[in-house]
Amino acid sequence: MGFTIPRYTSNYKTASPLKKLFIRIGVLGTLLMAANTWAGQLTLVNGDTIKGEISSINETQVIWQSDLLGELRIAKTNVKNMKSSMALKLRGEREPCYWADLEDDLAQFACDDGSLTDIPFLAIEEIVRFEGYRDTLHQYAGKLTIVGSQATGNKQQQDWVIDTDVTMRHADFRHEVGLKYEQESVSLGPLLHEAEAQYSLDWFFKPQWFWFADLSALMDETKNIEQKATLGSGVGYQFWERQRSALSIELGAQYADEKFDASIVEQDTRQTGSWRISTNYRYQFPLSIALYHKNKFLQSLDNGQQWEIDSETGLRMPIGKSVSADIKYEYDYDNLPPEGTVKEDSMLRFGLGYAW
Repeated sequence: MGFTIPRYTSNYKTASPLKKLFIRIGVLGTLLMAANTWAGQLTLVNGDTIKGEISSINETQVIWQSDLLGELRIAKTNVKNMKSSMALKLRGEREPCYWADLEDDLAQFACDDGSLTDIPFLAIEEIVRFEGYRDTLHQYAGKLTIVGSQATGNKQQQDWVIDTDVTMRHADFRHEVGLKYEQESVSLGPLLHEAEAQYSLDWFFKPQWFWFADLSALMDETKNIEQKATLGSGVGYQFWERQRSALSIELGAQYADEKFDASIVEQDTRQTGSWRISTNYRYQFPLSIALYHKNKFLQSLDNGQQWEIDSETGLRMPIGKSVSADIKYEYDYDNLPPEGTVKEDSMLRFGLGYAW
């Protein structure tokens, strides 16, 4: 799309002064109308308007490049609407998208592939200009938690846990890596070990819809598991994802291959195909106190009596720069557990965490 400046076929040099004035007014008027058509405009809830263009939108603000005032950071709650011709990058959209309207708290976008997309305005996590977006759409965060206890005397016990999680985001992809190691012994019993490694990949093919694939490997002597490998895949929906809060749900399938301690378990191998549903929620209260909860339900495809629930709930309270006091409650239930183990496991832990 574009605009056309009128052509004047008469000889401008030989035109009379009055005719030259009319020509100048015509050209200037055309340019002003074109500029008014294409110039971006932000309208505030109080009725004020600001000329300029969208620079980006984050969890709480619209970054607006004003023609007169330079870069402005405006809270989303103060924005009534915008007009813009800037090509934008939406998560899950490969083609450039353009701001269309803001109606009933829904931001509407029209994309070059012909699709129309509605996103809750306050739920937008990050939108940037399409040009050069690969250099700007990236995030990195991690957390390390250490929990330990040791008792001597009448009660001999030790329990140590190291748990780390790293999340990386780049454009439409989200990577998560988790590592956990635990050792424990009770009443002079043998030292039992547990180790687990996990990796998951989420690909956002729409702003809130994503395909996920994950795999894990673990060994857990407390449950007589010598080794276990899982592979899962499915579709997820991100209801919202902001700095203070996030909620997602996943639905898919999982395959597990387990090998148990043959000296304890008669049937020392088990392969299981299951469908699964999982949720992940977090919320940050005032004073940066954070609550999180994640759970997973597995139902065997072959045996209706074989199902599992894994859940983890935690609370983090800051005590210094990037350091927090962590409380974690883990609950696992296996309706058909391996021989020599019980159905239900629960653990309440207190420790220190470090986030970056």
